[in-house]
Amino acid sequence: MIEEILRRYAADPANFFRLAGSALEPADFEIVDSELTRLLELSQTSADVADAMADVRFAAGYGELKQASDRLRKVLSSEGILVTHPVMTAINARVLRPGSTPETDKLLLDLIRLWHQEEARLGIEIDARVFAHVASNYDQLDRALLHLGLVQPNPYWRFQVIYGLLWARGNIVRSRALSSYNPFAVIPDADREILLDVLQVGDAFGGLCLRTVWLDEPNWREQVEDAFKQGASVSLIAPPDARENLKSAMLSLAVEPMELGFLQVYPVVEGVQQYLRSFTVMLRLREIIQ
Repeated sequence: MIEEILRRYAADPANFFRLAGSALEPADFEIVDSELTRLLELSQTSADVADAMADVRFAAGYGELKQASDRLRKVLSSEGILVTHPVMTAINARVLRPGSTPETDKLLLDLIRLWHQEEARLGIEIDARVFAHVASNYDQLDRALLHLGLVQPNPYWRFQVIYGLLWARGNIVRSRALSSYNPFAVIPDADREILLDVLQVGDAFGGLCLRTVWLDEPNWREQVEDAFKQGASVSLIAPPDARENLKSAMLSLAVEPMELGFLQVYPVVEGVQQYLRSFTVMLRLREIIQ
């Protein structure tokens, strides 16, 4: 088996590192964190999203609930949110749980924003229990849950409720993707971002240079050509609302050759990913020497 791995690595070294990088992409828990935050933001800014969420909350019976859930999926997909099974499960369990209202949506969004702000201010990741303890000193929760008649104005009750509302974030979820079990030794938690830093030194990735190009820049095609001239692969990134522009860009790259010296070449699409508020297309040239 080791000989086969070495043979395939020698045939295409860059592909090995691309596969390693793909294995270190954000896992389900990280995607859930990102998409739940985006949903809460859209619930305050998009009337379509707010209406679709209200339809799910007020659905009577299985038939209405299924129709409302299908509509919510379509609306969220049109807004660029990943409607995968883990994301939809988390939305129903965390945001659209029984008793939830637009007020609880606003409360959750305020808590998440405060969580991010404090982490940015301190320069460290804050554990959910620590943040819930700090947030329990404020009475925002009392006002948001007043309609349920269950408010107990004391910090300990608030801590329990807030901790139950929040979801896992940060290193806790990043380490789960690389967790393993050994009955004979205690294996320390791993962090995929640390390993990515090791594999991706500066712009070098697997012996190749990886250049990031944003589609919303007016000279994106020139940047792609310049990257290929320097022997780099390209990560072409577009925001969720620019899917049609990204499609047009891919068609343009497929039918209009690029001139590299005396060669006319066409880039190869290695993969398309949607995560963390963007679409990413990986491009490379077969003609690049590895």
